[in-house]
Amino acid sequence: IRSWSGLIMSLATVVIIVQEAIITTVANDIISPLHDRMPVILEPRDYDLWLHHQVSQRELLQPLLIPYDAQKMSVYPVSTTVNNVRNNSPECIIPVELDNN
Repeated sequence: IRSWSGLIMSLATVVIIVQEAIITTVANDIISPLHDRMPVILEPRDYDLWLHHQVSQRELLQPLLIPYDAQKMSVYPVSTTVNNVRNNSPECIIPVELDNN
């Protein structure tokens, strides 16, 4: 920003901050043996309501914060690669055979 005389008065900057959060709810029957919480998973029919910039009434959004239907999920063993947060590869989700020992 410059004054009428041309002197620089201040520098203006545009900063874009991207923020995200994982909202959790109580675990459903398929997740509860692993943990007591799970991420909220929205049904596709609820995407527009959740993302609508003018919807902020708790009464409209609260019903979406429920455990996902366990019958729509599956659980399978994966490699211990998933145990390290630095690992972010397809190997983390490839099913493995469990050792029966």
